[in-house]
Amino acid sequence: AVVSTQSGHYGRGHRPDLIDYNHLRKENAVYNLQYAFEVAEKELDIPIMLDANDIASTMRPDERAIMTYVSSYYHAFASSQQASQAANRICKVLNVNQENETLMEDYEALASGLLEWIEHMIPWIDQMREQRASSISEVKARLEEFRTYRFPNGKT
Repeated sequence: AVVSTQSGHYGRGHRPDLIDYNHLRKENAVYNLQYAFEVAEKELDIPIMLDANDIASTMRPDERAIMTYVSSYYHAFASSQQASQAANRICKVLNVNQENETLMEDYEALASGLLEWIEHMIPWIDQMREQRASSISEVKARLEEFRTYRFPNGKT
């Protein structure tokens, strides 16, 4: 964050969306500083610790006061970045969780389908066991029956 008594610019690198640049007055540094201080207080919860008139009227403003105020920006943006990183991590965890739930639903659908197929096939397998082929021609006929079952469109 940069505070300038000459042009009234500040904070352009981090949150340029907070400043309405059409609202600034090139010829009035005090107004621009006061506007910047008010925006920082309202939007970033940075208390106004400096007086725009004092800064503009002094050739060399109090360096410690300026550094203290600037450090408030650093802390505000650092905590904002940490919150943003935490939010991104939470979003990633939620996305993974959602993907896992989708995979579990798919698994349950596939497992249910498999169980239905097994239940459907048990009588057929029992029937085949009871009707064991006793000759080569019966084996061939059953093999053809199986092929018809397995490939209903005749494709092998």
